[in-house]
This record gives sequence, structure tokens and C-alpha cells, in this order.
Amino acid sequence: MTLAQLRYVITVSQIGTLSEAAKRLYISQPSLTNAIKELEKELGELKTELFKLKFSLATNGLDNPMKIKEVKKDIAKINTVLTERKIAEAKA
Repeated sequence: MTLAQLRYVITVSQIGTLSEAAKRLYISQPSLTNAIKELEKELGELKTELFKLKFSLATNGLDNPMKIKEVKKDIAKINTVLTERKIAEAKA
């Protein structure tokens, strides 16, 4: 997750539409859409990693149990940003 991706999603959630957010961010709408899709892809990858970590923990193969907490925090951050975007789209 990059700062640019977070800024993009926050701007979309504040403005409410991708096209207006793209104008304000001085980027093309396809670029903005791609950045959001990359963030959603990262969310999927983090969920897969969390599953693997939980499995390793259950089979006593996890060296660093704190890694699960870190991954959960990252997932929560991305979910919050994406939820705010969906709420803004629903209002528009």
C-alpha cells in the first residue's frame, strides 16, 4: 500500500466520483481506477498471507506470531479505505 494509493482513495471518498477525483489529483481516470484495483489486489494477497500464517500457527510452524497482528492491521487499513470509497460512491 503506497501513500499515493491511500491519497487517491481518500480523495475519491471525499469527492464521491472517480472522474472528479481524477481531475483534482491531476491524473487520468484509468490511472486512478488501476491504483484502486492494485489496492484491492493487495488486500487479497494479505488475506492469503493471513490464512497461511494462521495455518502455520495452528501447526506450530510459525516463528513470529506478531506477524499475524501486522497483517491484520494492514487488512483493516485497506478495508477501511475501500469501505469509505464505496460509501462515497453510494452517496453520489
